[in-house]
Amino acid sequence: MGGPSDRYTTVIPPPSGTQSNFVNPPNQTAAATALHAICILAVTCCVLVRLYTRKFIIHQIGWDDYCCVLAYAMTIVFSALLIVGNAHGLGYHLWDIPMTEFSRALKMLTIAQWINLPLLAVIKFSCLLSYWSIFKPNQKIRWALQASMTLLVCAYVGMFFASLFECWPLATNWEPAISRGHCLKPKGGVPYVSGTINVVSDIVVLVLPIPAIWSLKMDLRRKLRLVAIFSVGTFAVVASIVRLARTPVVFVDRDRTWNLGKIETWAVLEVNVGLICACSLAFPAFLDRYKVPCLAGFRTCTRLFRSPLFLKSHSKSQHAEPAIQTGARKSHNHHLFEPDVHSNWTGDSSYAVSDFTVGKTSKNRLQSTQEMDVGSEMDLLAFPEAAHRHV
Repeated sequence: MGGPSDRYTTVIPPPSGTQSNFVNPPNQTAAATALHAICILAVTCCVLVRLYTRKFIIHQIGWDDYCCVLAYAMTIVFSALLIVGNAHGLGYHLWDIPMTEFSRALKMLTIAQWINLPLLAVIKFSCLLSYWSIFKPNQKIRWALQASMTLLVCAYVGMFFASLFECWPLATNWEPAISRGHCLKPKGGVPYVSGTINVVSDIVVLVLPIPAIWSLKMDLRRKLRLVAIFSVGTFAVVASIVRLARTPVVFVDRDRTWNLGKIETWAVLEVNVGLICACSLAFPAFLDRYKVPCLAGFRTCTRLFRSPLFLKSHSKSQHAEPAIQTGARKSHNHHLFEPDVHSNWTGDSSYAVSDFTVGKTSKNRLQSTQEMDVGSEMDLLAFPEAAHRHV
């Protein structure tokens, strides 16, 4: 964006007492690039940890994992488009941008917005699929998940096409001078609606597992700690709320590109924090397997997820069916992850469980199950399907 100012036509005249600067204008590019780099690095690590945990520790890859991989790929494209947009003027003052650069910046931003909606939908769908695996024995939660998935798909498909065809022809989004183009009225209505849907859906994904956790038979302190772990997504909710709150500024302040640069920060945080939260359900199993000294405090918290608490909560009506004992190990630290050499464990099984069958579990085996560490709730997150086999 260099060159003498007389060679360029500005998008708008500068404010009184200010001159256009095409050589070294103030901008948000450095901060935005650093944010993208940090987020991409963090998300890459989280996705790799999730996939490694699911493939080599839990030995099961599910649709929620595929959604995470798809969301990760879309996040890379989303960030790349915004970085290119920053290079062409996004995050600059509007009076410091030549008209040609302004159109290119808007084009990158518009395409990024089109990707943003399905990207957020895939992230939230991944969370809901993970909840489905964990809370499947709870019929009420299962119905709530089915309804949430259906509404999520309908809302985001509708908003995607509304955003895509908000202006026609499509080039009107980044070429305002097109005389034959037209946009939906009021202009900006789609961002408000999509922002509201993002906030509402974020809150739904956040609070959906809380009733099931609250129904567990445990003391209040443990319930609160479980809720806290599932509430990591609060950061994504805050980002979506701030992003929605800043949307009106874009349409009332003429310095549009500068304000869009600020909104970009919250959009990037919303997407990346959401994806990190979707991956976080695999972290307890990973941390428990590889006991990193510096993460000992967090690992202690993850031990809340080891005991089959959901089994006590959801099997009241099925006392006649004894529970299947998960493969108990001689080593307490590894009984969740490594097959017992004395059990008839098969490598193609998703979980390290012995070949006990419903209705044939012996009294000694049931007693052994009851003597397992009550503080081991890792089955809830590391081995969600194990809960199904107990009911």
